[in-house]
Amino acid sequence: MTDSRFMVLGVPDKRPTIMGYRKGKSIILEVLSDPPYARGISFEFTKHEYFVFYRQLLEMAQEIWPDLVLKEITGAGNDYGEYYDRELDNDGSASIGAEGISFWPPAPHLESNRLYRFTKAKIQTYLFDLKKYADLKV
Repeated sequence: MTDSRFMVLGVPDKRPTIMGYRKGKSIILEVLSDPPYARGISFEFTKHEYFVFYRQLLEMAQEIWPDLVLKEITGAGNDYGEYYDRELDNDGSASIGAEGISFWPPAPHLESNRLYRFTKAKIQTYLFDLKKYADLKV
């Protein structure tokens, strides 16, 4: 097992830095900024930045789950829009649009910098939609 990590660097006055890393059989995304953390955090991306974020997340997911297949959302089990973070005992959510991504972190009141914890089912649909909404040809 490798200690995989990636970063999408922030842009001053535009967005903070996102860090992703493997934790067991999941992928954690965190925001690298100082508290207090906002309830909702959005990241606007250029086409190139969207591509880099997608590729880094996809590569990490394929390291953890070599049989990964991107899929459409079919129900609550694989819908990344909402999730329960057992470790933080709170709900979080994510959304994707043509110009960027947004997260509603599970526990900003606990001063946790976690944006999202992806399981295999949720990363399959998140990457599927990320590719679609960013109109990525990969």
